[in-house]
Amino acid sequence: CHCSALSLKLVTSLGDSLMEKLHLPILVEIDEDGRYIVSCPLFKGCHSWGETIDEAMENIKEVIEMCWKRQKSMISIRSLVSESWK
Repeated sequence: CHCSALSLKLVTSLGDSLMEKLHLPILVEIDEDGRYIVSCPLFKGCHSWGETIDEAMENIKEVIEMCWKRQKSMISIRSLVSESWK
């Protein structure tokens, strides 16, 4: 199994017109069928795949955006809970 690491530059929307640039590590593997398996180790469960490296990288961008939004909402929920206990 071939494995390497890449960096992905991703621009995400923070609401309104604000944008945030993220540089994230991406692990790339090639499975026994020749498909590219990609994952971002910063987010639990953040994996995707593609028939080509380009397809896999496009797919992981979508998954990262979902993981990023989920992470931000969890941080907001934690902040609300901690504020209510003060």
